[in-house]
Amino acid sequence: QEWTCNLPNVHDWIKLDASSPPEEWPFEPNNIDCVYNCNTIHIAPLIVCKGIMAGAANCLRDSGRLFLYGPYKINGSHTAPSNQEFDLRLKEMDPSFGIRDFEMVDALAQQHGLRLVGREKMPANNFFCIWEKTD
Repeated sequence: QEWTCNLPNVHDWIKLDASSPPEEWPFEPNNIDCVYNCNTIHIAPLIVCKGIMAGAANCLRDSGRLFLYGPYKINGSHTAPSNQEFDLRLKEMDPSFGIRDFEMVDALAQQHGLRLVGREKMPANNFFCIWEKTD
C-alpha cells in the first residue's frame, strides 16, 4: 500500500467481499480503469471468482482491464507437479478451494463482456492474465 499512497489515480486499498453482488461494490459503475487481483481464486470458493468477474465488469470503464495473477490448470492439466500437490492440499483444507481451469475462468470472463487480451507465464508456475471490457 505504501508505494501507491498519495497517487491521484489509485484508490486506497479496500477490504471487499468479492462474492457480493456488483451493485454492492463500493465503486460507481463504469468508473474504474483497472482491477487487480492476486492469488485469490484458488483459495476461495468458486463464487468469489464469479463475483470478481461480475464486479469487475460492472465497475470497469469500456476498455478497462482486469488483471488476475495466480496458478491455473491449462486444458484441465496442472502445469507442474508442485501445482498438483498444492491443489490437493487446498482441497483438503476446503473442498471448494482449488486451482481453477483457465478455460473455465476465461468463459466466466466472457459471460461478463471481458475479452482475454494477454496471458503470460510467470515464475513459480503462475500466470498473469489480462481481460479487457468490451461492451
